[in-house]
Amino acid sequence: MCNFRKKKELFQYFVRKVVGRFLDINEDFQLKIEVPEDFTNTKFMKLLYCLCLESYGEDTPSMELFDVFNNMKAYPRGPLEVDIYNSLSTIDGLKYEDGRITEIAISEVIEQNEHYLIDHAVERLVERKLLSKSADALIDITHQLPIWNETYNYVDDKRMKINFFSLEREWNAYKNLFRN
Repeated sequence: MCNFRKKKELFQYFVRKVVGRFLDINEDFQLKIEVPEDFTNTKFMKLLYCLCLESYGEDTPSMELFDVFNNMKAYPRGPLEVDIYNSLSTIDGLKYEDGRITEIAISEVIEQNEHYLIDHAVERLVERKLLSKSADALIDITHQLPIWNETYNYVDDKRMKINFFSLEREWNAYKNLFRN
C-alpha cells in the first residue's frame, strides 16, 4: 500500500520526466519547465496508465507502479487515477492554472525505488511515440484494452480490478496495439 504523499511525489516525478523527454531537455538542469498546452489532464492520465503498463511489461513483470497508482477507475475517456486527478491543484512542484498543469518547478528529488521503474517506462513511452500523441489518440488506445472495457461496461462502481491475471491480458492487448 502506498501513502498519498508518496503517490503525489511520484506523479510529480512522472510529469517532470514525461515533459522533459517530450521537450528533449535534461530537466535536472532546469529551475522550471513550461508544460506544453497539448499536455492536458486527460493526456497525463492516459500516459500514467500506459506508464504503469510499461512498467508491468518489463523483463520482470512488476505491479509496483499499479500498487502506487492504485485507484484507477474506468471513466468515459479512459482510465483515470482518481486520487491524483482530484488533487492535481495541490501537488507540490506543479503549477495548476485554468484547469491544467502549466509549469513544473524543479526541486531536488529524493530518490525512491519507483524512480527507476518510471525512468524506464517513460523511455518505452518515447519508443512507442506516445508522448507526441493527442489525448484523443491515447483515449482510443486505452479504449481497446480489456480492463477498461470490461470495467466501464459491466462494473457499477467503475473501479478497475488490477491484478497479475488481469494485467497479463491487458499487457498482451496493449503490446499488440503496437505491432506492425
